[in-house]
Amino acid sequence: MEEAIGLRPEREKLFDKAVTRSDIKLHRFAIPKHEAKKHFALHEASTSKGALLCMEDNEGKVWRFRCKYWKSCQSYVLTSEWNQFVREKGVHVGDMLCFQQSTRVKVQLYIEWKPRENLETTSRPKLTMIVGLNSARGKSFETMAES
Repeated sequence: MEEAIGLRPEREKLFDKAVTRSDIKLHRFAIPKHEAKKHFALHEASTSKGALLCMEDNEGKVWRFRCKYWKSCQSYVLTSEWNQFVREKGVHVGDMLCFQQSTRVKVQLYIEWKPRENLETTSRPKLTMIVGLNSARGKSFETMAES
């Protein structure tokens, strides 16, 4: 059955990882080894070229990352379009990258970028101080309310 136009396909979460200083400075994104082995077909990752992983972002743009195994740090890394992704999205240290895949027969990979400031504001409830007068008792009061 084909998807309705404008509807996102069903997705399942693979893993999340916060962007580190070395991900930016070393021009690559390190993927936890156990996550890379579990979720990505990596039979080509150990070759000099690496495996090509195509991932769609929230705007529908497809990014073509190379996934390589770096013996020096003994981890899998995304390269190729990683620098362009960082520049175009404005990725900073502490931002979260969420990796997902479609649940359809033809598997599609997705990459979702969440800026750190959005993570901080959505994870904590907002508190509002309410100050008033209880007219029945003639006393003032203060209370905190979550919104």
